[in-house]
Amino acid sequence: RESQTKYINSNTALTSHIHTSINSSVRTMENRYCTSEEHKLVQLVEKGVQPILRKNINLMSDAELKADLSEVKVTLERVNAEKLLGLKRVHHGGADMGGGISVQPIHDEVYPCQKGIRYIHVKESHGTYSVGIFVFPPGAVIPLHNHPGMTVISRVLYGSVAVKSFDIIPPEVIEERDRRSSRNIKSSAKGLIGQLVMGVRKFHPLDNKKHSSHTLPLNNLNVYENDKKVIKSPQVTELYPRKGNVHEFTAGPDGAALLDVLVPPYDVDDDRDCSFYEKNNSFPWRREDDKMSGYLAQMEQPEWFNCLSGQYKYIGQETNSHQDLEMDTDYSEQSV
Repeated sequence: RESQTKYINSNTALTSHIHTSINSSVRTMENRYCTSEEHKLVQLVEKGVQPILRKNINLMSDAELKADLSEVKVTLERVNAEKLLGLKRVHHGGADMGGGISVQPIHDEVYPCQKGIRYIHVKESHGTYSVGIFVFPPGAVIPLHNHPGMTVISRVLYGSVAVKSFDIIPPEVIEERDRRSSRNIKSSAKGLIGQLVMGVRKFHPLDNKKHSSHTLPLNNLNVYENDKKVIKSPQVTELYPRKGNVHEFTAGPDGAALLDVLVPPYDVDDDRDCSFYEKNNSFPWRREDDKMSGYLAQMEQPEWFNCLSGQYKYIGQETNSHQDLEMDTDYSEQSV
């Protein structure tokens, strides 16, 4: 079994942690033991996503998605984390759950035992939603990554995470800004002519179709940077196709467990692959609309980042009980 356990590096890693276990998990949810809290969670999430099932979510605004998925947020707010995970209360140390309650973190109890962030798969309805739990050791990081066309609602079950996020600037905003910039260039052309002729300065208009020292490659995202925030149990955080869509999580000193609902889930075949990003400082960041605006550059998955799917008690059990099924990747290779 140990020989089966290995990490993989791929820039589609956040996709594979869910997608590679779907073949077994979708068929076996009803045939395995699950806690009443887990069963209730899945039922309520399925009910909560009903308002969007007959809609083209690609045409919906962030505000419309927020309204239609409000019941999913309410469901996560009401989850009993102690019952869901069977957490043990402790009187000294431990991770904070809020309300003066501390519990024993579970990052060392996920099977198979491995260091790093763990992912516990709960449920997926193909093309509609997925539910899972990320378990962070103290200080662990999920690097900056995107969620193309997706809504993600996350509940901190215990502990805390620091969130760094960016809003994707809508194309119509970029186009309007470019039009204003073009008008400004035309109006100041006479003033520039003398300087250009005298060689005092050179003017290079931005052209994304070509990549040079003066242009941006096509895999950059134009974004607004949000203030960093720390979310603690039992808080809920959300991201949408534009608002907060690119984010990074860093666990607090006691670790954390994060319950995630993705609508829809990652799917490479449906153009919902995951990409990693870093700040592009080749072009200056500037203050715009009370936020800093700039570019994120796509990058390969950081070599230091891996996450292994696994089982905690009865949650995620199907990833271990169906190894004989044909899957693209062995269950032990799933990573985030």
